[in-house]
Amino acid sequence: MDEQSKRKLAAIVFTDIVGFTELSSKNEPKALALLETQRQILKPLVKKYAGEWLKEMGDGLLLTFPTASAAVSCSIDIQKAAKDQKDLILRIGVHEGEITSTGEDIIGDDVNVASRIEPFSVPGGIAISGKIQQNISSLPEYKTKFIGQPNLKGVQQKVEVYCIISHGLPETDLKTVSAKLDTNRSSVFKKFIFPITGAIFTILGGIIWFLLPLISLSSADDISRYEKKIAVLYLDNKGMEGDSYFADGLTEEIISRLSRIKKISVTSRFDVAVYRDKIVDLDAIEEDLKVDFVLTGSIIRSESQVKIMVELVDIADRSVPWGQSYEESIDDLFSIQDEVAINIVNHLDIKISVSDQESVLMDPAANANSFDMLLQAKRDAFNVSQDQDMIDTMIDKLNDIVLLDSTYADALSTRSLYMLLKFWYGGFWNKSDSEVGQKLINSLISDCELALKYDRTNALALTTIPIGHMVHIWTIPKITGKIFTARKALVGINDLKDQYPDHYMTSFAIGMYHRLRSRMASLSRDTDYDVAVELLGKSADQSGKGVKNNISDPMVKLIYEESMKQLSYFQETYSDYSDALLYYSLLFNLYKNETQIERLASVIEKQMEVFALIGDYESSLDKAIYLEKTANQISGNDEKKNWYRYTSGLGVANAYIKLGEPEMGLDIIQEIDTTNISKKKAGMNAQFDFNLIYSLAYRGAGEHSKAIDFINRSIENTENIIEDVKGNEWHLYLTRGNKIYANTLLALLNIDIGNSNVAEKILENVEVDLQKQTRLMYQFSVETPFNLYSAYRHISKNDLSEKYFNIAKDQMLKTSDKLSKDHKIFFTENISTNNKIISLKKDNI
Repeated sequence: MDEQSKRKLAAIVFTDIVGFTELSSKNEPKALALLETQRQILKPLVKKYAGEWLKEMGDGLLLTFPTASAAVSCSIDIQKAAKDQKDLILRIGVHEGEITSTGEDIIGDDVNVASRIEPFSVPGGIAISGKIQQNISSLPEYKTKFIGQPNLKGVQQKVEVYCIISHGLPETDLKTVSAKLDTNRSSVFKKFIFPITGAIFTILGGIIWFLLPLISLSSADDISRYEKKIAVLYLDNKGMEGDSYFADGLTEEIISRLSRIKKISVTSRFDVAVYRDKIVDLDAIEEDLKVDFVLTGSIIRSESQVKIMVELVDIADRSVPWGQSYEESIDDLFSIQDEVAINIVNHLDIKISVSDQESVLMDPAANANSFDMLLQAKRDAFNVSQDQDMIDTMIDKLNDIVLLDSTYADALSTRSLYMLLKFWYGGFWNKSDSEVGQKLINSLISDCELALKYDRTNALALTTIPIGHMVHIWTIPKITGKIFTARKALVGINDLKDQYPDHYMTSFAIGMYHRLRSRMASLSRDTDYDVAVELLGKSADQSGKGVKNNISDPMVKLIYEESMKQLSYFQETYSDYSDALLYYSLLFNLYKNETQIERLASVIEKQMEVFALIGDYESSLDKAIYLEKTANQISGNDEKKNWYRYTSGLGVANAYIKLGEPEMGLDIIQEIDTTNISKKKAGMNAQFDFNLIYSLAYRGAGEHSKAIDFINRSIENTENIIEDVKGNEWHLYLTRGNKIYANTLLALLNIDIGNSNVAEKILENVEVDLQKQTRLMYQFSVETPFNLYSAYRHISKNDLSEKYFNIAKDQMLKTSDKLSKDHKIFFTENISTNNKIISLKKDNI
C-alpha cells in the first residue's frame, strides 16, 4: 500500500442540497452564494465534532468523523442550522465502515454505501445504515425507524437503512424514494392471514414496527480481512495416556486465546484435529489449510510439573522464527500460555489493540486445579444423554468447580449450558407456569452474564444467552413479552456474531433464532425458513468435522446432534421430506454406532413417519417393525418402551391401510395395548392418530358409521387440547391443523351416507378454523384442500370446489418439487390423493 494511503474505521457523512441543480440553471450567482453559505455555517459544526471536511462535490459534501455518535450529532446540528437558511435544504446519509484515506480523499465500498443511502433521507432528514443504528441504539436520546434493505447500486454488501425520527427530524416516506427496496424483506405481518380487530392491529402494529430494527438480522457471513492465518496443531501428549484430555485442553486454550485477535485467522480445531497423533506433513497442511504459520509442540505432565515444547513454523520457507521449551510447576501453566500466545503474536509481525492484548493474556481460571477439574468434567460428560439424572450429576460437578473458583468464566458458562439442557430436555419449555423452569432460565442467564463479566469473549456464554432467551419465549403467554424476549435473543446473537462470525456455535444460534421466529406469526419473515436451513446445515457440517475427528469437547457433539435434530424435524414440517430423511439417516448412524437405544428409537419413529408422508409405505412398514424391535431393547424406562411399541403399532396399521389392506390395519390396531400409555404423553397427537387410523381403516372397509364415531373422537381430542396449548403457537398450529383435517374427513363421511346438510355445517366450521391458520398443516397440506374440493363438488358449490382443487394441486406440486427423484415417484404414484389430482389435472377438471 502507498505510504500516503491509510486504512481506518470512520463514520462517513454525505450531504446533498435538494433542488440545487434547478437553482443553478435558473440563477447561477444565487447557487454559488448558497454554497458559500453552506461552507460558513457547516464548517464550524464539523470542526466542533472533530470531523474532517474532506471533499466538496458540487453541492454535495463528504465528511468523516471518529465515532458514529459524533457523526449523528453533527448531522442533527447541521439540519437544525440549515432550517434557518433559505434554500439550504439538505438530505444527509451516514454510514460507518473501513475507508482508505488517500491525501484529501477517501475511497472504499463503505464510502459508496454512505452516498447511496443519502437519497433515502427526506429533505431536512437523516438516513443511517444498520451499522450506525446499532452503534446509537443504546443511546436513549436517538430514535430510529427501519426503512428497508435497498439494492444499492455498485455496493456488494447488504445494507439495512433507517431514518432518525427524534430531534424533530422528518420521517422518510417511501413513496417519495426512487431507490429500490429489496422485496424479500417483507413485513413481519405478512404471515398474518387471520383477521384482527382494528384496535388490536394498531396496538400490535405499533409495538412490532417500533421493535422491527431490533428483531431483524442479517445472516450473511462476515468477510473478515485477516493479516495472518495460523494453524495450532494439537500438542502431542508424551506423558501418560490418561493425560490426553489435558493436552487437548491446553491446545484448545491457545486456539481460543489467539481467536480473540481480530487480525488473526485461526484454523478451527475441527480442521486441525485430523492431524492429531500424526507425523507433521507441512506440505499437506499448506495445501489443505492455506495458512501462513503452524504451531507444533508436545507436552509431558507429571503430578506437579509440566514440560511444554513449541515451535512456530513459517509455511512459506519452512523456517522456525520462534521456538521455546518450558519446564515449570503446573501452577505456572497460565503464565506459560500467556508467553506462548504473546510470542506467537510478536513473531507474526502484527500490531494488536490493547483490548485484544488484554483478551489474549486473560487467564481462564484462578488456578490450574480448577482448570484441570473442568477439563475432566467435560471429558466425563462427552456421552451425557438427555437423562435428567446425568445432567444433574454434571451440574453438581460444575457447582464444586464454581465454589472453588467463582470467577471461572468457562465453568460458569458450562454450568449455564447444562441448566439449559435441563430446561430443554426436562420439557420446561412447554410449561409456562413452572417455577422450576423459570428458576432455571434465570440462573442460566445469570451464569452467562457473570461469565461475560470475567471474560467478555467467552464463546459458550455468548451462545447460551440468546438460546436461553429463545427457549424461554415458548413459556411466555403474551405477544409483547415474546417480542421483547426475542429482542434480547437478537442482541445476544449480534454480540456472538460480532465476536465469532464463523464459529459453529454462531451458525447454530442464528439458525435456531430463525427457526424459532418462523414458528411465531408475530415475528416471522418469509426468509426465516431458508436462513434457518442454511445455517443449521452449516452448523451440522462444522461440528460434524469435530465429531469425525474425535474432538472430546461435549459441546461439539451436542451442537452436531442438535443441529441435525432441529434441522430434520424443521424440514419435515415444511414438507422437505427428502432432506429431512438425509439428516434422520445421519442421526440414525450416530445413535446406532454409540448404542444409544432410546435416541435411536426416536429417530426410527421419525423415519417411519416421513416415509409414510412421501408414500413409501413399504419402507415405513419396515421402520415400524424395526421400531418395535428397538423398543424391546430399552431397559430401565418402561414409559418410553411402551410409547415406542405403541407408535410402532400405529405405524404398521397405517402402512397396511395405505397399501390397500384396511382389514389388516384394523386387526393390528385392535391389538395395540394402550393401557400403559401416559395420557399426558399421548395428549398432543397420539390419541388423535389412534382414532384417525381407526377411522381410516373403517372407511376403507366400508363401515362408515364406525368411521364417523372414531373421527368424532379425534375431533373431540383436538378440541380438548386446543385450550391447553393456546399459549404455544406451534402446538396450536399442529392441533388446529389436525382438527381441520379431521373435520374435512367427517364432512366426506357424512356425504357418503347422504347427510349433506350436516356436511355443510361442518364445512362452515372448517372455513372459520382455516382463517386462524398461518399455513396448512404439513402432514395434510394436500389432503385437506382435496377433501374440501371433493366435499364442495358433491354439494354443488363449484367456485369453492375449484378454489380448493387448485390449492391441493399447488401444494402437491410444491411438495413434489422438493423431493428427490425416487421419492417423487412414491409421492405421485403411491398416495391416492395425489394420483387423483394428477388424473383430474390431465382431464382439465
